[in-house]
Amino acid sequence: MKKIKTKPNLFVVDTPHQMLNAVEAVHSFQLRNNHLLVTRPKGGANDRLAPLIKAEDWKSVSYPPLWIPPKYSVQKSLNPIASRWYCRCLHFREMHAMAKVTKKFPEVDKLFLGHYCPRWTPFMRHIANTIKYDALYLMDDGTDTIEVNNRRREIPDAPREAYSRPSVWKRIEGSLRARYGKWNLAEASQVTFFTTYDLDITENDHLIKNSYSYLRSLAPVQRVHLADTVVFLGLCSVDDYFEMDMQLDFLSQAREYFAEKKIMYVAHPRDTASRVTQIREHLHCQLWPSSSVIEHDLVVKGIKPKVVAGFVSSALITLAELMDSDVEIVCFHIAPEHWHHWREDAVGAYNYIKTKLQHRVTLVPLHPRERTDAKSGSHEAVAQL
Repeated sequence: MKKIKTKPNLFVVDTPHQMLNAVEAVHSFQLRNNHLLVTRPKGGANDRLAPLIKAEDWKSVSYPPLWIPPKYSVQKSLNPIASRWYCRCLHFREMHAMAKVTKKFPEVDKLFLGHYCPRWTPFMRHIANTIKYDALYLMDDGTDTIEVNNRRREIPDAPREAYSRPSVWKRIEGSLRARYGKWNLAEASQVTFFTTYDLDITENDHLIKNSYSYLRSLAPVQRVHLADTVVFLGLCSVDDYFEMDMQLDFLSQAREYFAEKKIMYVAHPRDTASRVTQIREHLHCQLWPSSSVIEHDLVVKGIKPKVVAGFVSSALITLAELMDSDVEIVCFHIAPEHWHHWREDAVGAYNYIKTKLQHRVTLVPLHPRERTDAKSGSHEAVAQL
């Protein structure tokens, strides 16, 4: 009897959080013949995915360079024309890597993407438009999941590109475009969210709840109780979400709120060592010795703090679902006008917490305090909520 070959399942991830959800999908759906594409370089400072990648989950693991950000130091040294050619060269390398992927996986059963915003990860949207799949799944990549769903809800009747058997010319054109052209960023007609978020989806889409059952199964029976400890989730301060002085002010207020407790600060992996040291000294805290994502660290090590807190982050929302009910979750609310970047995303995350997690998360508003100008001795009134 001829052996029936099953179609592969393809997972494309870019961050440790996406990797955490990819592993969860493999076990939740009990999938076999799974292939993993990690689009960031293997090794180095970015290799926080390594503890999450187990050989038994994957038939193959590869690291194609589908996204090569330009080096600022190189661009700065080039004239405008040379800089444009430099960027074109990087794009050609990306498209060449993409062509190799689509040649290896021309057709799959389930396609799982870790991100779907073309602004940040155009290659993922392009993959969905160049590889034939039976079902497209969008995994969580933090609070961006809320934005992706909101955008799909805003354009429910807009024309979207669905897969159909194209003509010979269209296939030739599509092949050339996939190899050498621009990213194909058409919106899929239907997706399935595999998510921990309680989303109000469009009638075309589907939602499967991610309860992190596999991650929970890895928790040890004996827990390590940190009854007087707050695990504080740090933002990436080098992204300049706030002025640094304002961020330190907010951290001081958080320190005062937890005056009687120890704080373990979870530094963002992109923060510089000097910036983390500045925050640690300001907070009078210890640093969390993270080896992967905080959700994995806490659950697999069986650590149960008194409080998990932060300004706003995807991990805060995920841990509200993962942690036992007697672990307090505190989200410090900072008004939109004080955010330099990520303002709309922060508003979306706060609104989600207010409407979906009000029973689980304590929202604590923070206001910039009046500060003294050291040179003039005058007081500067900072905007209030």
